[in-house]
Amino acid sequence: HKNLIIYGDGEQKRSFSDVRDCIIAVERIMNSNREDLCGQVFNIGPDDNEMSIKQLATLVTQLSEVYIKFDVSQLINNIVFDFLLECFFLNLLLFTINQL
Repeated sequence: HKNLIIYGDGEQKRSFSDVRDCIIAVERIMNSNREDLCGQVFNIGPDDNEMSIKQLATLVTQLSEVYIKFDVSQLINNIVFDFLLECFFLNLLLFTINQL
C-alpha cells in the first residue's frame, strides 16, 4: 500500500470540476472579443463542488489502495502540496485538450 501524505490539517478548500467544463470555459474566454478580459484571473470551478483536501484524500482512499498519512508540518509544505496538486490538474487539462 502507499501513503497519501497531506501536509497541514487538510482543511484547505478546492473546487473540482469536470475537465470538459473547464475546457469549454477556457475556450469561451480565449475566443471572446472583450478586451477587458485580457490579463484577468478567472475562477472556473463552481463553489458547490468545493471540498477540503482531507475530503478529497478520504475519497481517494475509498476508491484505491492508498492510505492517508497526515504530516502537520511547516507552512512551506502546504504551499508545495497545493502547487503540486494544481500542476496535476493543469497537466490533466492539457492532456485532455491534446486528446480532442
